[in-house]
Amino acid sequence: MISNYLICSTPRSGSNYLCELLSSLGFAGSPEEHLWDPPDGTPLEPLSDRWPRVLEAGTGSNGVFGLKVMFYQAERLERDLPAVLGKPGRALADVLAEILCDSKYIYLTRRDHLRQAVSLVRAMQTKQWRSLDQAVRREEYDRAAIDEAMESLVGEERLWENFFTRQHLRPYRLTYEDFERDPGTAVAGILRHLGHGPIETVSLPPSRHRRQADDVTEDWVRCYRAGSA
Repeated sequence: MISNYLICSTPRSGSNYLCELLSSLGFAGSPEEHLWDPPDGTPLEPLSDRWPRVLEAGTGSNGVFGLKVMFYQAERLERDLPAVLGKPGRALADVLAEILCDSKYIYLTRRDHLRQAVSLVRAMQTKQWRSLDQAVRREEYDRAAIDEAMESLVGEERLWENFFTRQHLRPYRLTYEDFERDPGTAVAGILRHLGHGPIETVSLPPSRHRRQADDVTEDWVRCYRAGSA
């Protein structure tokens, strides 16, 4: 059996696709964003009530647990989960290692911050966060919004690095670009990190998700690089 694990991610880095592929294996848990907060301002449920359901939702039939976390969710876990589990003052990584039997960490980022920022701005405007979602309105090029998104993404990477340092963690690092180029090899690398044993690639089923980058993405990238307003 492979280790329990957390996928630490930045927005628009392919994490939904990665979670789908890992879930499809049948032995790598159900790693989704089980700590996702609704955007409508609904009051947050106490973590003491929510955490047991997160464990249940992320655990597969063989007992392996997987969870995707964005930084704001990891920050909440770091602040509140030790006390919720009756271990106040303990480091989050130590608490998770204890309750999840030495859990592993995967860190998914994207090298091309410009395209990542363009993807984030488009998703925020259209509310189409996944290819399966329906866009609620058309996107509109906004250079200032792209600048703000890039600054936010780079800042979030710094926050993750500080988190890993603070928690004394050495995550398995994977980029969107490497994952997109060869998903089977990327997933195999994750499985080796989780203790699966020697494996070079994985045969993966067709995905329900499709790549969202398109001609509009490339137009925005060209406009940005040309300095268009």
